[in-house]
Formats: sequence, C-alpha cells, structure tokens
Amino acid sequence: MSAHDLNHLIVSFWQSHQRFLNNSLLTEQPHPETNALSDWAKNNLAKASQVLLNIDIKTLQKLMDYQNKLLELHDAIQQTIESGNKVFIAGCGASGRLAASLEYCWRKQAPDKAEQVISLIAGGDAALIRSIERCEDYPEYGIKQLKQQGFTENDLLIGSTASGESPFILGEIQYAAEICQRSPWLIHCNPAEVLLGRNNEHPIAQPNVKSFYIETGPMALTGSTRMQATTAMLLVIGLPLLYSKNKMLSELEQLIHFLENLELDGLLPFIVAETQIYQNQQNILYQTQPDYALTVLTDTTERSPTFNLLPFENRLDHPIKPAWAYLSLLGSHSSSQAWQLLLNRPLTILNWPDLPATHSAYIEGFDLSEDYGNSRDKNGQANRFLIKQLNGSLQFKLSGSAEHTWNLPLNGLDFFAEQILLKLILNILSTLVMGRLGFYQGNLMTSLYPSNHKLIDRAIRYTRHRHELLSGNLLPYEKVADAVFAEMRQLKPGESIVEKAVKHLIHS
Repeated sequence: MSAHDLNHLIVSFWQSHQRFLNNSLLTEQPHPETNALSDWAKNNLAKASQVLLNIDIKTLQKLMDYQNKLLELHDAIQQTIESGNKVFIAGCGASGRLAASLEYCWRKQAPDKAEQVISLIAGGDAALIRSIERCEDYPEYGIKQLKQQGFTENDLLIGSTASGESPFILGEIQYAAEICQRSPWLIHCNPAEVLLGRNNEHPIAQPNVKSFYIETGPMALTGSTRMQATTAMLLVIGLPLLYSKNKMLSELEQLIHFLENLELDGLLPFIVAETQIYQNQQNILYQTQPDYALTVLTDTTERSPTFNLLPFENRLDHPIKPAWAYLSLLGSHSSSQAWQLLLNRPLTILNWPDLPATHSAYIEGFDLSEDYGNSRDKNGQANRFLIKQLNGSLQFKLSGSAEHTWNLPLNGLDFFAEQILLKLILNILSTLVMGRLGFYQGNLMTSLYPSNHKLIDRAIRYTRHRHELLSGNLLPYEKVADAVFAEMRQLKPGESIVEKAVKHLIHS
C-alpha cells in the first residue's frame, strides 16, 4: 500500500471508528476451546486438527436449527428464478469469494439458467485474489457496482458479511430495500441487537430487510471469519439455492455425518511438510482441476491478509515477488483461459478510473494458467501440491522436496458438499501450518495485515489485549491505535503488527 493510500485509510478510519467502541462482536472474541492452538500446532497436530474439525462440525449442526429461515430464503430464491429475474449474491473478501463459488456451483448445476445467478465481490474479480479494500469501506461503491452489474428492482439481493457491518454490503442492502419489489436478505454472524447497538441506523432495523443471523460464535482462530463464519454463510445460501425444499436438511445431515466419521491422519504429514518447505525458504505451487480451483484459490489467497504474507504475484508488479503459495489450473494455457475455467463465465471488469485494480490488464496480470505455474519453476525443484478427484476420492499429492499422497473417499458426496469438505480441510491445513510457523499466539491472530477499517480495529484490539496480558495495564484505545498506525507505516510481509505495536508501547 502506498504512503498516500495508507494516510487516507488512517484518516477515514478515525472518521468512523466510534462504531468499533460500542458492544463487542461475537465473531471477534477468542474461542474458549482453542486457547492453546499455537502450542498444539507445534506439538500435537492430531489434537489441533481434531479440535478444529469438531468446531466446524458444531457450526454445521447449529444450522439444523434454521429450517424455517432456510425454507423462507429458498422460496425467495425460487420465486425470483421462476419469474425470469436474477439473484445477486454479494460479499467482500471471504464472503465475496463464497459468492463466486456459489455462482460456479449454480452454473454447473443449471446451465440453462446460468445467467440468473450473479456473484458480486467488492471491486470485481481481481478482488478474488487481492481484496480492493477501498471498496469495502464505502457504501457508495457497493451501490455503484450493483448498478454496473445490472441489478434491477425486480431482482433479489442476498448480501453476506460475517461481521454484519461491511459498509459496502450495507450500502447495497439499503439501496435494494429502497428500490426493489423483493426484500433483500442480509446474512450475518453477529446478533441483531449487537449490530443495532453499534449502529442504530443499521439496515436490519427496516421491516423490508430480511435479517438472517447465524449463531457461529467465536472463530477457532480469533477473528478469522474465513473459517466457521464463511462456511456457515456458504451453506445457508447454498442449500436454498441448490437443493429442493425436502433435500436441504437431509443433504446437510449427510455432510455432518461424513465429517463426524472423517479421519484426518492422512492430512498431518502435509502440514509438517508444507511448514518445512516454507522454513527452507521454498514456495509451493498448488495445482487443481477447474472444479476445485475457486475453493483452493480462496484458502491460498486468504492466507495473505490473515497472516501478513506476500499475496499472489501479478505480472504488472515491479518487482515481482513470488507468493509462498500460488495456484495454477490444470489444462489452462493462458491467463484469460484460466480465468474462464476458474469462474465458468467471463470476467467481471469494472474499469473504474480511480481504482486501477478494477481494469482488465490488472486482473489478467494474475496468471493462473498451468503454463505460468510451470514457468515459476526456474530450477526444476518446484514443490507441487496436486488436488483432484480420482476414482471417487479426493486426492491430495505433494511432490518435490517432500512426497506425500492422501486419497480421501468421498462416499457419494455431491459437488457442493465436496466444496465444503475441501474448504474445511484446507482451512485446517493452512491454519496449522501458520501456527507451526508462529504466525499467531494461542488463538490470537497477531500477524494480520490491517488493510481496511475492520482489520485496523482488529489489530488495535489484539494489541491492546496482548499488551494487557504482558503488562497488566489496559491502555486507552486511542493510544494503542497510535502505536498500530506507527508500525503500519513500516510493516513488512511476514512481520507481526501486534507484536511490533506491543514492543512500541512497552518501549515508549
């Protein structure tokens, strides 16, 4: 981020930061069952992986309580489709990636109605790889993008935001509530009373906005909504979208049963090996079939903001700094072909003059083709992580400096359930790899990259909490914020913003 953009971000944060001081969000609290997660990641992988899986299972079991809401959302979606209108699924960052995954599943399942479900991620498709944070913090960008992607008063908007507070999504919901015949839906993971306590003008206060609160509680890694919150939102939109009324809960029950019997022993060597590869200052190229690419992309790209790692490189970057983990799609030979296979549709290109990252040249600069992936291997020593379906199993195969294979029988899971399963496995893998590397302490995310208002607040609160643990002194929010801002100006990839800010406060 340039110095100018950083200054703008800090100024705009201060203009709206009061909302972060009122009532704590459940999704931002430490999970009581994972206080020793970083220690388990290093010393007891079997326990760490099982605890994470158990938390995921509890999240899915809780969704069984929402039958009435799921049926209501199902009716809203089907009525829109049957009338020839469109369903727009919108999100920012992780929730935007889940929207793209749902559109992919829909297009695969209903090719004759493919154009009736539209995914929308804040800033357009480049944000699938690098979030365009200036978009996320401004409601006007949400409204602008809705209009540009063809939203009308006859369409249905489903907005998803784990916190329930994304300004981009709230702007869209407010706009849809004002112009649409159909009530927009807001999917969120914090209670309505908390959201209204922080913002009494929140759109869910309006009678024509459908609020769908999913009780996920705290995340297994504090604040990491890419985990349980995004899984829950993916399911509560995907089940009504992709299944008939009488199959939604039975499909969910089948997935829960599968997970309850899942043995993760085969995953543990991959966690150890991937950790060792990074410790040896080597990179990994994930390779997969197009049908799994969005799910793999989601996990590998979300490691960057969660743990302050280098993001996927863009060919327009100068200089080009290769990401630790990158993705290529098997069978693709150009950037444009890879994007078409990834999304099963043409790119969404916004071409906004004030945001170069929305232009086609920038988006196609992210070359996910198999050819580009092969070209990254200059010394013939690449580490390849292959994920594909093989004879009714999901195969994981790591080759290079380490060699491991795990064939996981799918036991008849359908395509959507496969995506959920793969998401959970990759979340566990990446979280525990990063724990072994020291990128969080206990269950506290200490190495996040604070690139938008929500993440800045998270860095401030976690720094404040960490400083209190070490010193016994609870500092004012504003004083901690000043230390975080000072360290943001010189933060490098791989560094912990929380640890640097705590040292700043201790020595100031």
